[in-house]
Amino acid sequence: MDTLACVNTVIQSDEFAAWLKGLRDQTAKAKILVRIKRLVAGNMGNAKHFDGITDASY
Repeated sequence: MDTLACVNTVIQSDEFAAWLKGLRDQTAKAKILVRIKRLVAGNMGNAKHFDGITDASY
């Protein structure tokens, strides 16, 4: 039996980290962080794949 393993890697840029740190809306910040955790766990939600790029909308 063959097994397929999917690995998701999320890389945080310095620009994103600075933007997130400066975000004053704590509810929005919490939702963004939860979404990133879901992506890392493999829950892509409503994702579309095109030419090696994945667009994961929420």
